Amino acid sequence: MGKKDWWARLAALALMLVVVSVSMCWMGRRPEADPPSLMHGGKIYVSTGQVLTAEPAEEARCGTAGPVAAVPSEEGETDDPDLLGAAYYVLRDRRLADGDALVVEMDREWTVFVPSEG
Repeated sequence: MGKKDWWARLAALALMLVVVSVSMCWMGRRPEADPPSLMHGGKIYVSTGQVLTAEPAEEARCGTAGPVAAVPSEEGETDDPDLLGAAYYVLRDRRLADGDALVVEMDREWTVFVPSEG
């Protein structure tokens, strides 16, 4: 193997490592259009992105998010590793068809989650 072949193989390997590194950075990240979700009471709740300005009442607390699953199917499961260990609370809301929403502590803010339509 000549010097030219060695450099060509080294360059190809370096390029492959860059491609793998970049793709691994994107692994596990959800597209912006796919909001975090959480299973509660047999329903999947999805984030609305709305932030509640008041802290929920402690007696409304219903759990802690976790474990992480690709598709939540058990109580408390979430599809977002950033929610792991986050407290969540029931928020009663007459405006919602199901009558309730969840409030989940995300990044030191209370984010509203509503039942998924799908």
